[in-house]
Amino acid sequence: MLDISEIPDKKYLTIGEVSKYSGIAPHTLRYWEENFNLLCPIRKNSKQRLYRKEDLYLIDEIKDLLYNKRYSIEGVKKHFAISKSAQGVAQIDGQKLLKEIYNDLQQILKLLKRSRA
Repeated sequence: MLDISEIPDKKYLTIGEVSKYSGIAPHTLRYWEENFNLLCPIRKNSKQRLYRKEDLYLIDEIKDLLYNKRYSIEGVKKHFAISKSAQGVAQIDGQKLLKEIYNDLQQILKLLKRSRA
């Protein structure tokens, strides 16, 4: 698991730093970048990869799925696809709920206006 206390308080980390903190070799990180669309480090003019702390958490999750839970590359892809679709469903349900609340509030407002008249 990732030890958060070791990670410096910086906005971006180089691939070498990420490799050091995650325990994953740079060539493996580049391979994962090609295979997992969620892992997208920022590239500056120098073409150097710059990772955010959020990327470290994702790398740690991929590492856990591959090495501890013994998922295949395809299994990890499916895992993230299912997680992403579940988040989308939750977002849709949330939007539906907000619309219902809005409509209920509109009806309450109409009732209040009628009671004043």
